[in-house]
Amino acid sequence: MVNITPTLFVGLGGTGLEILLGVRRLFHERYGTHEVPCINYLWIDTQAKQRTSNYYPPDHIAQKIAFQEGEVLFAEVPKSAVKEYFEHPETYPHLFNWMARSSYENGPDAITEGAGQFRPFGRLAFFHNYKKIRTALVDKMDRVAAQATIQETNEGKLPFRVRPEDRKLKVQVVGSVAGGTGS
Repeated sequence: MVNITPTLFVGLGGTGLEILLGVRRLFHERYGTHEVPCINYLWIDTQAKQRTSNYYPPDHIAQKIAFQEGEVLFAEVPKSAVKEYFEHPETYPHLFNWMARSSYENGPDAITEGAGQFRPFGRLAFFHNYKKIRTALVDKMDRVAAQATIQETNEGKLPFRVRPEDRKLKVQVVGSVAGGTGS
């Protein structure tokens, strides 16, 4: 038996995607599945299209471990919102404590195809999507730590068990400090 702790893995940006897919692949290769009831995943990115790994081969495992609906949150900022923030800075003074107004001149019309390795755009995407991100995180944490989920894990066919002393939820956040979304 393998003792595990209820865990939510959160991946930010492209690096977060690679790391989460790597974790899922390791589970699949070792146990024949990445689907463990008390382990869940959430990938958050500003790029609005589903991406595959640039590191792992596109093999039969890649198809099985691909993210499904409910495991991905796209933190987009539409053109109208970007325009609103920059044309009315007096309404959002807290944004311009950390983002230069000149960012708009060279920046995107919208943050839908990634933050472009520009940290302030990743942060703007988080600000703009805060309620959506918070709701997704709380929902996933509640689901992972639920008694029914722990019981399902303990009674399942997989060799995993959650001991009473290991029932405290862990949240692991992974990403890159060098990118846009994840930094």
